[in-house]
Amino acid sequence: MIKHFPLFLFLLINIVESDNIQWNENVGTGCDFVNNDLSNARTSSEDCFQRCNQTISCTHFTWTTWNGGTCWMKKGIVYKGDAFSTMDSSIICGVLYDDSEIDSVENSPTSIITNILPNASGKLTTLPCFAHFLFVIFMCKLN
Repeated sequence: MIKHFPLFLFLLINIVESDNIQWNENVGTGCDFVNNDLSNARTSSEDCFQRCNQTISCTHFTWTTWNGGTCWMKKGIVYKGDAFSTMDSSIICGVLYDDSEIDSVENSPTSIITNILPNASGKLTTLPCFAHFLFVIFMCKLN
Protein backbone atom coordinates (compact mmCIF):
# COMPACT_ATOMS: atom_id res chain seq x y z
CA MET A 1 0.00 0.00 0.00
CA ILE A 2 2.82 2.44 0.84
CA LYS A 3 4.31 1.98 -2.66
CA HIS A 4 1.10 3.17 -4.28
CA PHE A 5 0.46 6.11 -1.94
CA PRO A 6 1.96 8.80 -4.27
CA LEU A 7 -0.33 7.71 -7.12
CA PHE A 8 -3.34 7.59 -4.81
CA LEU A 9 -2.54 11.07 -3.50
CA PHE A 10 -2.11 12.46 -7.03
CA LEU A 11 -5.47 11.07 -8.16
CA LEU A 12 -7.23 12.28 -5.01
CA ILE A 13 -5.89 15.83 -5.44
CA ASN A 14 -7.04 15.90 -9.08
CA ILE A 15 -10.53 14.74 -8.13
CA VAL A 16 -10.84 17.35 -5.37
CA GLU A 17 -9.44 20.16 -7.54
CA SER A 18 -11.71 19.41 -10.49
CA ASP A 19 -14.74 19.53 -8.17
CA ASN A 20 -14.02 23.23 -7.42
CA ILE A 21 -14.69 24.28 -11.02
CA GLN A 22 -18.03 25.94 -11.71
CA TRP A 23 -19.30 24.73 -15.10
CA ASN A 24 -21.97 26.40 -17.23
CA GLU A 25 -22.53 23.95 -20.09
CA ASN A 26 -19.02 23.41 -21.52
CA VAL A 27 -17.40 26.56 -20.06
CA GLY A 28 -15.91 26.68 -16.57
CA THR A 29 -14.48 29.40 -14.34
CA GLY A 30 -11.25 29.21 -12.39
CA CYS A 31 -9.81 26.38 -14.47
CA ASP A 32 -7.15 25.42 -17.01
CA PHE A 33 -5.99 22.41 -19.02
CA VAL A 34 -2.43 21.04 -19.00
CA ASN A 35 -0.35 21.56 -22.18
CA ASN A 36 -1.61 20.89 -25.75
CA ASP A 37 -1.35 24.58 -26.75
CA LEU A 38 -2.24 25.12 -30.40
CA SER A 39 -2.21 28.91 -30.74
CA ASN A 40 -3.29 32.04 -28.90
CA ALA A 41 -5.05 35.27 -29.75
CA ARG A 42 -5.94 38.48 -27.97
CA THR A 43 -9.69 38.40 -27.45
CA SER A 44 -12.38 38.92 -24.86
CA SER A 45 -13.41 36.06 -22.60
CA GLU A 46 -16.82 36.03 -24.29
CA ASP A 47 -15.27 35.46 -27.74
CA CYS A 48 -12.80 32.72 -26.77
CA PHE A 49 -15.23 29.81 -27.25
CA GLN A 50 -16.15 31.03 -30.74
CA ARG A 51 -12.49 31.69 -31.61
CA CYS A 52 -11.62 28.10 -30.70
CA ASN A 53 -14.61 26.83 -32.66
CA GLN A 54 -13.34 28.67 -35.76
CA THR A 55 -9.75 27.41 -35.39
CA ILE A 56 -8.88 24.14 -37.13
CA SER A 57 -7.89 21.39 -34.63
CA CYS A 58 -8.96 23.43 -31.58
CA THR A 59 -10.90 21.21 -29.18
CA HIS A 60 -10.63 23.18 -25.94
CA PHE A 61 -9.34 26.50 -24.63
CA THR A 62 -8.29 28.62 -21.68
CA TRP A 63 -8.79 32.38 -21.46
CA THR A 64 -6.63 34.53 -19.17
CA THR A 65 -6.27 38.24 -18.51
CA TRP A 66 -2.67 38.15 -19.77
CA ASN A 67 -1.84 40.86 -22.31
CA GLY A 68 -5.28 42.44 -22.02
CA GLY A 69 -7.07 39.12 -22.55
CA THR A 70 -5.68 36.05 -24.30
CA CYS A 71 -7.46 32.99 -25.61
CA TRP A 72 -5.16 29.95 -25.47
CA MET A 73 -6.52 27.49 -28.01
CA LYS A 74 -5.64 23.87 -27.39
CA LYS A 75 -5.81 20.58 -29.26
CA GLY A 76 -6.35 16.93 -28.40
CA ILE A 77 -8.94 14.85 -26.62
CA VAL A 78 -10.02 16.20 -23.24
CA TYR A 79 -13.01 16.02 -20.95
CA LYS A 80 -14.30 18.62 -18.55
CA GLY A 81 -12.94 16.35 -15.82
CA ASP A 82 -9.40 16.90 -17.14
CA ALA A 83 -9.50 20.58 -16.18
CA PHE A 84 -7.76 21.60 -12.97
CA SER A 85 -8.72 24.38 -10.60
CA THR A 86 -6.58 27.52 -10.76
CA MET A 87 -8.18 29.15 -7.72
CA ASP A 88 -8.39 32.30 -9.90
CA SER A 89 -11.97 32.96 -10.98
CA SER A 90 -10.86 35.35 -13.75
CA ILE A 91 -9.49 32.38 -15.75
CA ILE A 92 -12.00 30.62 -17.98
CA CYS A 93 -11.65 27.24 -19.66
CA GLY A 94 -13.88 25.23 -21.90
CA VAL A 95 -14.34 22.35 -24.27
CA LEU A 96 -16.11 22.49 -27.61
CA TYR A 97 -17.49 19.00 -27.01
CA ASP A 98 -17.36 16.90 -23.87
CA ASP A 99 -16.62 13.45 -25.33
CA SER A 100 -17.37 11.82 -21.96
CA GLU A 101 -21.05 12.48 -22.75
CA ILE A 102 -20.88 10.83 -26.20
CA ASP A 103 -22.07 7.22 -26.51
CA SER A 104 -20.20 6.09 -29.60
CA VAL A 105 -17.44 7.07 -31.96
CA GLU A 106 -19.91 7.64 -34.78
CA ASN A 107 -21.56 10.42 -32.75
CA SER A 108 -18.28 12.05 -31.73
CA PRO A 109 -17.59 15.40 -33.38
CA THR A 110 -13.85 14.98 -32.77
CA SER A 111 -13.54 11.35 -33.85
CA ILE A 112 -12.66 12.17 -37.46
CA ILE A 113 -9.85 14.52 -36.41
CA THR A 114 -8.40 12.45 -33.59
CA ASN A 115 -9.07 8.84 -34.67
CA ILE A 116 -10.53 7.82 -31.33
CA LEU A 117 -10.93 4.07 -31.01
CA PRO A 118 -13.77 2.64 -28.94
CA ASN A 119 -13.28 -0.06 -26.34
CA ALA A 120 -14.76 -3.56 -26.80
CA SER A 121 -18.28 -2.40 -25.90
CA GLY A 122 -18.20 0.37 -28.51
CA LYS A 123 -18.08 3.11 -25.86
CA LEU A 124 -15.35 5.71 -25.64
CA THR A 125 -13.11 5.24 -22.65
CA THR A 126 -13.21 8.02 -20.08
CA LEU A 127 -9.85 7.46 -18.36
CA PRO A 128 -7.78 10.59 -19.00
CA CYS A 129 -4.65 9.70 -20.95
CA PHE A 130 -2.45 11.81 -18.69
CA ALA A 131 -3.42 9.85 -15.56
CA HIS A 132 -2.94 6.59 -17.45
CA PHE A 133 0.50 7.74 -18.64
CA LEU A 134 1.54 8.59 -15.07
CA PHE A 135 0.24 5.26 -13.83
CA VAL A 136 2.28 3.34 -16.43
CA ILE A 137 5.44 5.31 -15.64
CA PHE A 138 4.90 4.86 -11.90
CA MET A 139 4.33 1.10 -12.25
CA CYS A 140 7.44 0.68 -14.44
CA LYS A 141 9.56 2.37 -11.80
CA LEU A 142 8.25 -0.04 -9.15
CA ASN A 143 9.17 -3.16 -11.13
